[in-house]
This record gives sequence, structure tokens and C-alpha cells, in this order.
Amino acid sequence: MTASSIQILGLGTYLPPEVRTNAWWPPAIVDDWRARRGAGMTRPIEAERQTSSASVALAQVMEAYRADPFEGAVERRIMPDGMRPSDMELLAARAALARAGVEPAELDAILVGGTIPDYQQSSNGCRIHAGLGARPGCLTVQTEGACNAFSLQLAVARALVTSGQARRVLAVQSSAQSRVLRREDPFSAWFGDGAAATVLGPAPAGEGVLGQAHVTDGRFHAALVLGVPGRAWYEGPSHLYLESPRLAREQLFAIAEHAGGLLDQALAEAGLGRDAIDVLATHQAAAWFGPAMQAVLALPRARRTDTFAWASSLAGANLPLVLATAERDGALRPGDVVATVSGATGMTMAVTILRWGRYTAAPACGR
Repeated sequence: MTASSIQILGLGTYLPPEVRTNAWWPPAIVDDWRARRGAGMTRPIEAERQTSSASVALAQVMEAYRADPFEGAVERRIMPDGMRPSDMELLAARAALARAGVEPAELDAILVGGTIPDYQQSSNGCRIHAGLGARPGCLTVQTEGACNAFSLQLAVARALVTSGQARRVLAVQSSAQSRVLRREDPFSAWFGDGAAATVLGPAPAGEGVLGQAHVTDGRFHAALVLGVPGRAWYEGPSHLYLESPRLAREQLFAIAEHAGGLLDQALAEAGLGRDAIDVLATHQAAAWFGPAMQAVLALPRARRTDTFAWASSLAGANLPLVLATAERDGALRPGDVVATVSGATGMTMAVTILRWGRYTAAPACGR
């Protein structure tokens, strides 16, 4: 008998011990960022957007951070020299399996969505598979999703479990952005390193993932990218950069515009209304992202936990870190209806509705 949906059986997180504060950036660099803020992401809303309630709500929250070049980040975690992204992923995966009470031999699939792999053309999933001692027949897939990795992995895991092709799925996400950032770029302060992992399995009726909605908007394929400016990514040392600053800003407003419709689609699948949402968990693009999504979606009573101030953005690992932190702090309780919102460069975006179960989440390691 196949399940109708999936649930989270265990969460694990890993943050490196090294803390990088805002003092790491020289005053001259920070002063330059401040001078450039007027033309940047948080500049005032354009006249053509003033007819959109979602865009206006986003711009109003962003305005509160206009004078802060760190976008609300105070510190972030950084991998020590010699550590590989897959090292962090393995630590998070082992924590998730332990909390789920699942042995590696029970895994039917491993999904890995790290922004920076150990190597090109060799999946980190293979090292995780070997490091855990998973069985040879375990499907291992490197998923692409950047900051939307967790939500996309939920969709893949849900399809595998509900079709009867899997019962236990391990989804792993990581951010190793410190390895590809240039200190002089303003967004170098907005990312940290870390990993998260989630063990997923069949859900009883009315629990786990109740609804999900997705959108892909390929206009933003060339926004925030990893590569060599003006050349192919393999033609020189790669780093994270804005291929098109205009598109990067437009993408933020597109996320705001899509959010309400996606939420309603996911709620319709779940058979619920907005008043049923107890907890809102969002991507952590900046300190303003969570409150902005709460305003855009008109969910004032939903509880929300943000991690950006002390972890900065962990790309696809943001949502699991938020959920683990919220449960640890008592802001997320069994039976709560949770709405998650995430969007990624490219652009893909997803909203998920799930009913939280009696799981044991990992603490936010390193905090």
C-alpha cells in the first residue's frame, strides 16, 4: 500500500565553528557599499510598481534596511581550511538519521542539493552514500535548486514515496559560498557556510506535506550566478557575481508577485485556508525577507523564526535550519500547520503546506 504523502522523520543541521562578524570587512569596503546603496537592491520602489500591493509591501519592509549594507546580517559561519562541502553534508546527514531512528541501509534514495560541490562531474551524493554506508541499490541524485533546493527535493521525494518507489529518502542541502565570494562585493556579507539534512518517509493521512505549488520563471536565468564575468564558467577562476543587477532586483519583486498565488494553490490542495496557518518559514535572503513575505501574504498571526542575523543565508539549507531552530525554540509544535516559501536564482520558487508531526529536530549547531 502506497502513502498519499510524505512527512519529516528527522532534521539535522551543521554549522562550522568559525564565526565571521561584520568587522571582517574593512571600513573602506563597507563605506563603498554604503555609497552604492542608492542604486542597489533596496532603492525606493519604481513608479510602475506602485500599483502592485505585493511590490509595495516588499519595498516598505526593504526600506527599513536601506542604510545597512549587511542587510541585517551580524555574523555567519565559515568552513575551516581543509573542510569540504561534503564533510558538512555528511555531518548533517548523520544527525538527521540519528534523530529519525533510521539506519543508512534503510534509505531508498539520497537527494543532494549543495550550491558548491567538491568537484564538477562527480556528485557529492556519491561521497555521502559511501560515507553513510548506504546500500548499493539506493538511488542517488544530485539535484539543482540553489536556494530552492529543499522545496524541490520535497517534490521529488513525495513523488518517489507516493508512487511506491521509495519509503525512506534522505534530502541534503548545503552552502559553501565562502569559497566563491570576493570580499569587495556587497553580497559577500550575505552568505554563510553550513548544511542541513532531512529524512523523509510515508505520512499518515492528514499529516506531513499537504500541498505544494511551484513556478519557474526563466527570465531570471542570468541574475546571481557562479562563473567568470564575460566568459564561460570554465575559462577562468569562478566566483559568485551579478550577471545582471537589474534582473537580480526584478527577481525579488517577481517572488513577491508569485507568492500569494502559490500559497493559495498549495492551500487548495491541502483543503485549508490562510487562517489555518500557524507558522511561516521562509528563505533567508536577507533580514527583511521573512517579514516581507509575511506582509505580502497577509499572515500577521503566523509565528515566524528567522536565522539570517546569526547564520546569514545558507542557500538551500535555509528552510531546514529555520524549521530546526523554530522547533528547538518552541515556536514550532506538533500539529502546527506550516507554510514554507522559498525562491532561487534562475528562477524557481515553491510554497509548501505541511502539518508538523512529533519529530526531533537537530539544534542549530555552532550557535
